[in-house]
Amino acid sequence: FAASLTIVQAGPLDPARRIIATAALAAMVPWYIFLGRPLMKQDTTTEPRATIYLAGLVVLFAIAQSQAANAWFLAFGLLPMCFHVTTARRAMVFVVIINVIAAGLDVWRNPGLAGALTALGIAAFAIAFAYVYSRWMARVIEQSLERAALIEQLEATRAELAAAHHEAGVQAER
Repeated sequence: FAASLTIVQAGPLDPARRIIATAALAAMVPWYIFLGRPLMKQDTTTEPRATIYLAGLVVLFAIAQSQAANAWFLAFGLLPMCFHVTTARRAMVFVVIINVIAAGLDVWRNPGLAGALTALGIAAFAIAFAYVYSRWMARVIEQSLERAALIEQLEATRAELAAAHHEAGVQAER
């Protein structure tokens, strides 16, 4: 958020557009703190809250992007966040929406083939990056769950072994 805010502040914008873009970016911070962060801390996803959270991010991002073309950089911070609050399939929907909005606004600002190809390239890269990130995170989570199950089995076996040693000690004393 801070980097995007700095980029917006440094960009060549008229004061009204700068204020609107800054307000949209600033609104993302409490939106994240009070709604997004608690969602990320939950073990299970709550789809209605996650959808509301992501839809709000999309709206605030669209407002910022409509006022300042450089706000698209913020998408690289928002896209991974999508996967932390909802399922991978639903997150990819929001990833595509964010990038289609950004690309469309970029093409609208820079009409012509060069602008369209640039926007398409950035959107394709961002969507591909988000997809690869989601697959990687899914594997990391799967491995973590497998390790947790193995640790649980190991602790149970250790407890059984300790009980068996105790029982053998009791038998030896008798």
